Amino acid sequence: MDTIIEIENRKRRFEGAIEVKREGERKKFWKRVGKFFSFLFILSLLAGCGGKEEPPLPKWYSNPPADTGFYLYGVGIGYSRQEAIGEALADAGRKVSVKVESLYSSTTSYFGENGAGKEEQSVLNQITSSGAYHFSNYRVLKAEPIGEKWVALVKIDKEASGDVLAKRLELKLEEIEGGLKGENRWRKFLNLLKARQHLQKLLPQISFLIGLNREKGEEIANRYKRLEAKIRREITGYRFKVTSPYPLLKRKIEAFLTSTGAKLDSRRGIKVAGEGELFRREYGGLLYLKFTGEIKVSDATGEVLGLYPLSGEIKGIPAYNQLKEILFRRLMKSWKEKLLQ
Repeated sequence: MDTIIEIENRKRRFEGAIEVKREGERKKFWKRVGKFFSFLFILSLLAGCGGKEEPPLPKWYSNPPADTGFYLYGVGIGYSRQEAIGEALADAGRKVSVKVESLYSSTTSYFGENGAGKEEQSVLNQITSSGAYHFSNYRVLKAEPIGEKWVALVKIDKEASGDVLAKRLELKLEEIEGGLKGENRWRKFLNLLKARQHLQKLLPQISFLIGLNREKGEEIANRYKRLEAKIRREITGYRFKVTSPYPLLKRKIEAFLTSTGAKLDSRRGIKVAGEGELFRREYGGLLYLKFTGEIKVSDATGEVLGLYPLSGEIKGIPAYNQLKEILFRRLMKSWKEKLLQ
């Protein structure tokens, strides 16, 4: 039988175990309570931030002055004064949206079983301008901080801005026309292509000018059309004879030249020869192609007008024709980029 002392000891150990368990449960409870109140505190902070009201926008922002025949108005909002002004100018620019229609004649040459032919077609280009030009004459009527942002109101003088843009376009057209000459016919041909590219980049600005000042804009547009027609006539007067031991390279050179509006003539014209060597090798289950050569441009007397190194390589699965097509396409892309730099 257990003695009285042993019974008392077991009783105390049992009671101690119960107390330890209760203490653990109390700690878990207060830990849960702490997490709950922390969660409530975070929610209150988020609710306070989310509930913060944005300051009201000024009346002049919501109802800016109406545009007139002489002035445009724009409003904008941004995180800085300058950004708000820029947005206001863009807002005014979006109101200047017009269409300029210019008639171009393009010639498409094609080659079939019955020989060469050509097809004349007219293409009507419609250019829409929206904020294509930054205003040079404007006043900042309002620029105020609203909370963490800025709002602005600008006023643009249409006539003054149109005058500045018209002068810039006149100078640009004169510069393009002055660059049409070349030391030989091939160089002049390249200058004509570059001039046409530069002209096309002016269309959005011309459209924008018409929106500001129709009379001056149409005057510049007519000058543009005359210069574009002159360039087109001169390009279509060119004749090229293309040769190459590689039919694929020959076709790609011909396709580029005819895409400009020039003509192909097997009997006369500027000679364009695609020459070189195409190396082929297989290793590791792959086909390796490498081309090293040049494109030589010469006149009827044999004088070299232009010489362009041509080299490239490619490797892939054994599909010779496909790899050769990709290789020559890359070579031609590189050549055209060099020509029009």
